[in-house]
Amino acid sequence: LRSAEAGERFVASLQDGSFKAFIERLKEKHGIHIVYCWHALMGYWSGVHVGKPAVASMDPNIRTPGPMSGILHVEPTLAWDALILNGVGLPHIDKVDDLYNSLHAYLKSSGVDGVKVDGQAALTMLGGGLGGSAATTRRFVQAMEKSVVHHFGSDMNCINCMCHPTECLYSYNVTSVARASDDFWPRDPASHTVHVANVAYNSLFIGEIAQPDWDMFQSKNEVATLHAVARSVGGCSVYVSDRPGEHDFDLLKRLPQPSPYFSSPLTPSLRQACPS
Repeated sequence: LRSAEAGERFVASLQDGSFKAFIERLKEKHGIHIVYCWHALMGYWSGVHVGKPAVASMDPNIRTPGPMSGILHVEPTLAWDALILNGVGLPHIDKVDDLYNSLHAYLKSSGVDGVKVDGQAALTMLGGGLGGSAATTRRFVQAMEKSVVHHFGSDMNCINCMCHPTECLYSYNVTSVARASDDFWPRDPASHTVHVANVAYNSLFIGEIAQPDWDMFQSKNEVATLHAVARSVGGCSVYVSDRPGEHDFDLLKRLPQPSPYFSSPLTPSLRQACPS
C-alpha cells in the first residue's frame, strides 16, 4: 500500500477525472445503489510500503511471516509464497488505527459505502515479538472494525474474507459477515462441487459466529444452477458477478425473493447449509 488514496495511474484512466466522480457516475448514471471497495487487513497483500512518504507516519517495518508446521503440511506451497519470501510491511502496532482511519476516511469521502477486508489469515503468522498471533490479530481486527463503524456505520458494511483462523473469528465484535469458502472459479470444472461441499460444512461452524458469505457466482456458467440452488438454501447472501450483458435471467428469477410465501433462510443450519 503506497497511499490511502486511489493510485494516480488508476485515476488517470478514469473518464471522470477523480475517484469520487467515478463513484458518483456509478450511482447516478448506472443505478448502482451500494459500492464497496476491497483492501487487505494489512492494507494490501504485502502490507504497507516501507519508505513511501504517504504512509511513512504509520512507521511500517518488514516482517517475515512464520507459518506453523501443520499449515505447511496441508499447504506446502506456502513455503515459497511471495509473502514468506519477501516479507510484509506491517504498520507499527501503535499506528494500526491510522491505517484504517486513513483508508476508510478517504473511501467514505469518495462515496464508498463499505469494504471487503481480505487476507486476514496472513496476520496470524506475524505475531512474533508483538505478543503472539492472537493478540496481534485481535489488535488489527478490532481497530478495523472500529474504523468501519465510525466511517460506514454498523449496518453490515464490512465483509471479512480469508478469515478462518480462530484468531480472526474470535476477534469480531461488530462485523457480522465472513467468507465461508474459497473463491468461485468459473473456469475450473473440478472446483464447483468441492466449493459447494466445503462452504456448506464451513457454514456449520462459521454460522455460529457470523453470517456466512458463499462468494459470488456467474449465472451463465455451465454449473450455475448448482451454485444458485446451494445459495438459495444456504442462509447466505446471494449475488452474482456476471459480465455486463451476460445474464441468465430465467435462473436469477428463480432465486428466493422476499415474499409472504417463500424466503431464503435467515441463518445457516444443518438442514439449510447442506444442499441436498
